[in-house]
Amino acid sequence: MSSLWVQLLRQKYKLTTLLPESIHRASCTLLGRALSKYWEVLLNGIVWSLGSVKSIRPLNDTWIPTMGPLCDHLKHEALLFLVASFLDLLDGNGS
Repeated sequence: MSSLWVQLLRQKYKLTTLLPESIHRASCTLLGRALSKYWEVLLNGIVWSLGSVKSIRPLNDTWIPTMGPLCDHLKHEALLFLVASFLDLLDGNGS
């Protein structure tokens, strides 16, 4: 669940999608104008925090909501058995 401040900003600025392309509004607060001005820079700098590499299944989890899990788009289903979690993608050094 999102932090309260995140929920308040989303509601105030009517942000219905996770990462809109623009947050420009005709009239808004100083914070809204500042965020709007640098929104593209912010979008380009966003990274995902994956959490536990043992619990995230890169091929079975949904990364893009409108597309569903990646396994639905694989040409070779054998890959599903090779990559069960992100842990399977890491070497002994965690790289």
